[in-house]
Amino acid sequence: MQLIRLIRGRGFTKKHIAELLRFIDWVLTLPAELEQQLTDTVEKEEEGMKRNKYVTSWERIGEAKGLEKGLEQGLEQGLEQGLEQGQIRSLQTTIADTLELRFGTKAEAILAKLNHLNDAAFLRTLQRHAVICKSMDEFVSQL
Repeated sequence: MQLIRLIRGRGFTKKHIAELLRFIDWVLTLPAELEQQLTDTVEKEEEGMKRNKYVTSWERIGEAKGLEKGLEQGLEQGLEQGLEQGQIRSLQTTIADTLELRFGTKAEAILAKLNHLNDAAFLRTLQRHAVICKSMDEFVSQL
């Protein structure tokens, strides 16, 4: 365990440490009981090193800025997606309502088809067509 602690304290890279430990394991064969004790001790020390790692003030500031920026970007993306979805739902409903008002029949089957369309530009074209088409059949042919 002292040898492992010395290796860790010398500033080697993780890769070099792993290679040195692999070499030690190959050269120094321990009985199963001692091997388990060594493994447990190494794991406990690694846990302690992770928990007790000092984070500098500039690392904390950088972490906070990164978190803040990530939250802003996520919020902006979510807002854009929400607005787009709202616009699409509004277009779908408006088309169905327009057809119902113009032709006097429930447009539930058409609304079900419209609910599968997520292209706002195409839905706007369908909305215009719903206003000018001569019959429900003509609209359905465009759909």
